[in-house]
Amino acid sequence: MENNKISEARFAEIMAVIGSPFEFPPSVYMQRLEEETKRGNSLVPFLSKSSRVDTTPRQSPKPWLEKLATTDFVSVRAVCHLDLDLVVNNIGYFDLLINDEATYNVAPYPDVLGPWTTN
Repeated sequence: MENNKISEARFAEIMAVIGSPFEFPPSVYMQRLEEETKRGNSLVPFLSKSSRVDTTPRQSPKPWLEKLATTDFVSVRAVCHLDLDLVVNNIGYFDLLINDEATYNVAPYPDVLGPWTTN
């Protein structure tokens, strides 16, 4: 296919034929993959599609904010868990509103809630 794209049907067909990469030694898996993708020159599109990272949110901002409200900020472990939840659950950016105005923007940057060091 053009532009290194592969249809869902072809992707599923290749996956069904080659199986899981954990079932075989890497050399056997690669051999099966190369043989199956030879037809239609679909190796690069298959690898691109199979290595794509899912960034859809796993949790909405509301449960995270509820955890924020009950977090013991004296506990480094609790703060780290809160920070980790923000990143791992792909919560994404959201605004905290005060009097119908976006006052704060929350973003899942690693180490935002972690300890800071000053020079």
